[in-house]
Amino acid sequence: YAPTNMGDVWRKGGPNVEPDLKMAVAAYRESIDPYAHFRIGQSYEEGWEGAPDLKLAFEWYEKAASEGHHLALKRLAAKRKSLLYS
Repeated sequence: YAPTNMGDVWRKGGPNVEPDLKMAVAAYRESIDPYAHFRIGQSYEEGWEGAPDLKLAFEWYEKAASEGHHLALKRLAAKRKSLLYS
């Protein structure tokens, strides 16, 4: 989980560490943790490294959800609900 933890440090910042979203994504990419996969999806959705990319965001959310990550499952359920009512 070290890459995931480093991703969080880069994402949030901390003592003597300025937040850096690109470094956060790079760290998350080194992880096999479903939480990290969720954060990669979030990075695409929110455009941490450039323009948002919802297609890639939801591919990563699907990956994290298939691994049982609760926030990814909630995010996908919200997307499905919004598609039903749009």
